[in-house]
Amino acid sequence: MSLNELNELLEDRQSEEILIQRVLSRDRKRQLEDVTNRRITRRKRVTSNSNRERKDLDSDSVMALVWKHAASSHDKYATLSSIEKALVHLSLNSILNPMIDYHKKAKVAAIKWKRFREENAFASLNLKSIDEDIINSIVAIIDKEDGRFSGASNLIAESKSKDQLKYYRIFHHFRISVFEFQSKSVDNWRKLSETDLFRLFWSPVFEIIFEGSKVSLRSGETQNVASADLVKMLESTEYARGPFKVDLRLIYTTPDQKSYDVANCEFARSGDMRKKVVTDNTKLIVEGKCILDDIAIKSKSGLDNAKKLTVVNLQVCGMKASLIAIKYTNDGHGYIASSIGKTVKFPTSAQDIKRFFEVGIPHINYMKEMGERLANVIQKAYNKDGSDFGSQSPLQNTGFVKKTWLGPTASRPHKIPPIPNYE
Repeated sequence: MSLNELNELLEDRQSEEILIQRVLSRDRKRQLEDVTNRRITRRKRVTSNSNRERKDLDSDSVMALVWKHAASSHDKYATLSSIEKALVHLSLNSILNPMIDYHKKAKVAAIKWKRFREENAFASLNLKSIDEDIINSIVAIIDKEDGRFSGASNLIAESKSKDQLKYYRIFHHFRISVFEFQSKSVDNWRKLSETDLFRLFWSPVFEIIFEGSKVSLRSGETQNVASADLVKMLESTEYARGPFKVDLRLIYTTPDQKSYDVANCEFARSGDMRKKVVTDNTKLIVEGKCILDDIAIKSKSGLDNAKKLTVVNLQVCGMKASLIAIKYTNDGHGYIASSIGKTVKFPTSAQDIKRFFEVGIPHINYMKEMGERLANVIQKAYNKDGSDFGSQSPLQNTGFVKKTWLGPTASRPHKIPPIPNYE
């Protein structure tokens, strides 16, 4: 064998060895990746399983059982039905809704669920009726065939009290602005956008009712302050998202010009009130939780005082509306949220106006009153020590404030945030 042939043979063997090393290296890398992935999967499974049971609760409590059911559905959240999504979303926020049958959905014993609902039921609404003379004066004008314009205007001119002036102005809005100038819009309200429904019909009523209140209105899909604070904690994670956008916010502003939400209102075109109450108002309820927690923490309320707080939001669906209340459970293990009162129906004819004054306005006044109560809590805490108000070092134990799960965004429905950890 010549020298050249020997050199060529050596080069071939070297090439083969290099090729073998590359193959082995690639195989080792693949094996290493497989081992790493298995470890990550095992770690995730362990974490997921540990989060499926609340370590801070008795395993047989209603909240623990509902949480376990919700956590078991977490991985498939994107494929769930609307009702199941609502159940999971609320449950992972430690919120229970009496309208959901947890006896069937989460296998909670019927007697246990009944007892829980009774122990945490909302008190009957103490609605303040509008003076009968005011309603009778309005009905007298409605019953007249002529004088539609002058009759409503004359009531305003002849008002002798603030209440008379307030309610006669609302009547004038219905009689003139709605039924005279916007009659076509009333007949075709289902075709109107959410913005137009609010602007043409509901907004003037709210503006008049809240005149002179310490609670002010902010409309136009502004940000819920409480959820905005929460979102800051997610900015550096893969689940970063924007804060809740709210159609109408009720806010209280402290002397140092800091604004705090005391209630939220959401407007939708759909007139299906039951569908909204069961599913679509999930966002509104979680907004209420954020408000409740924010006030409890910044006012440094202990559990006893926190249980006295109630956030009352409003869900408007076309020409109907419903109050949605949320508060802490008596044991401090979570929250209870429910539709309260009667369904409010915006008048679509002159004959409906009397009913709106008897039912609708008292419900809106109740939401205003509850918002003002929360504003008083904030104001009292601020007056006690304005320099320390809102600090992140509460003096009271706030273990009753549970973690908030905002859920996936509409643009990334399959990016499901992890289950809150209570270890």
